Amino acid sequence: MFSDLRYAFRQLLKNPGFTAVAVLTLALGIGANTAVFSVINTLLLRSLPVKNQDELVLVTSLGRTGPGYTFSYPLYEKLRDGGRTLSGLFATGGVFKRRMVASGMGGKDTEFIRAEEVTGNFFSVLGVQAMLGRTFTAEDDRAGNPQAVAVISHNFWQRRFGADPAVVGKTIRFEDVPFTIVGVTPLEFFGFEVGASPDLWWPMQMIPQVQTGDWGQRLKNAGSSWLRMMGRLSAGGNRMQKLVAADDGPPGRRRKPNAGASRPRCHFSTGSHRVRVVTPIAMDR
Repeated sequence: MFSDLRYAFRQLLKNPGFTAVAVLTLALGIGANTAVFSVINTLLLRSLPVKNQDELVLVTSLGRTGPGYTFSYPLYEKLRDGGRTLSGLFATGGVFKRRMVASGMGGKDTEFIRAEEVTGNFFSVLGVQAMLGRTFTAEDDRAGNPQAVAVISHNFWQRRFGADPAVVGKTIRFEDVPFTIVGVTPLEFFGFEVGASPDLWWPMQMIPQVQTGDWGQRLKNAGSSWLRMMGRLSAGGNRMQKLVAADDGPPGRRRKPNAGASRPRCHFSTGSHRVRVVTPIAMDR
């Protein structure tokens, strides 16, 4: 065996060009496989770092041109208040770059951060508790009297505030509006969408105070679809049975589950909208 290895090394040394090509090919192959695995791990294998993630479902709409993933706030309120199968339903407006000044920590320069507006039950439905301070409550996102509070990510807390525990209770200027930081999320929490990783979350009912013009009034606009929704199934019972129970129509006319479906789903109606819930791709295994 050792003689064979010595012979192989001698042959490689006699042909340096061939050796370089072989080594480079192996390196590229290993690197490509590592990159592919990293993408698959991020998009398909990585579970949401939340409580009982198998109970979470993503809400989509059924249309003639295919599924839709955005909804209006009035429709969200109808689904939230009228749902029987979901123990909780939250909405988010997506992650966008926003202006922030860390005024309460001595900052004067404007920074651009990744922020996401969410309903007040965002963290409670996901089952996420703050690592430091607290998360949002229903009072923080109450219509007509929202609170200018913010929850920041663990990564942002370390990167921008040096992991200072005194950050809770400090004031920042968010889009020129004073906000108070009330909590820091756990290290492993990156949001409800793989790859989004917001720096900061803020109450959705604060939109009129933060933004002006027609876009600042979008909470009242039933024709403006901009929200994504995720819910949690009621605890107990079989997952498929709970999904089928949400199907539209009286109990005697509910659809039977599709045995060939790749993931559980159901359909139900609210007014002129037809909605379904499916498990998020980010939680497929």
